Amino acid sequence: AEELLRQATDITASRPDMEFRDIALSEQTQAWIRLGNLQRAEETGRVIGPVQERSRTLAILAVGHARTGDLGRARELTREAEVLARSCRNGTYWQHRSLASVAAALAASGDLVQADKLAMSLPALPDHGTALASVAESSSAPRAQQLMAQALANSTHYTDLLPSLARTVPEATSTAIGQILQDQDDPLDASYPQARQVARDAL
Repeated sequence: AEELLRQATDITASRPDMEFRDIALSEQTQAWIRLGNLQRAEETGRVIGPVQERSRTLAILAVGHARTGDLGRARELTREAEVLARSCRNGTYWQHRSLASVAAALAASGDLVQADKLAMSLPALPDHGTALASVAESSSAPRAQQLMAQALANSTHYTDLLPSLARTVPEATSTAIGQILQDQDDPLDASYPQARQVARDAL
């Protein structure tokens, strides 16, 4: 798998189509993280051109380092990712999206106060719910429950939050999934307000 990914990364880095290249490099960076090769992941992520996407990728890499126990490197990458995110045009969707990833990295690195503060400061965008859920996973009750409720309220694709919900409040997850299966033909539809409310009520 690593050899195939290495070949794909090398081919992608040489492509003239910069937009395609940067999207592919971001995905390949995350693939390297999943394979556990964080050094190659960082080398790939740093080639990404747009600042906002490079910031996001470095924040995701920081989470990878935190999960291996290397909190020092995780915090270094988180700081770098935040500097890049704040250098983006202020108040734009892309900046908020990058900062949502930074909030998740802060939580994974153990800085729950700053992670909570940053996540709560972001507007209600799709990535906002993910940031809140990431902070919730690292928080203790009852703050974790409060953050998950906020995440469910602010996410347009709340089914993406079910893994975090399962790790934070398992009983709320089973209740929400039961409601989805009972009321809807397509359990993957992400826009069911009733099931979302059921999950929030279970918190």
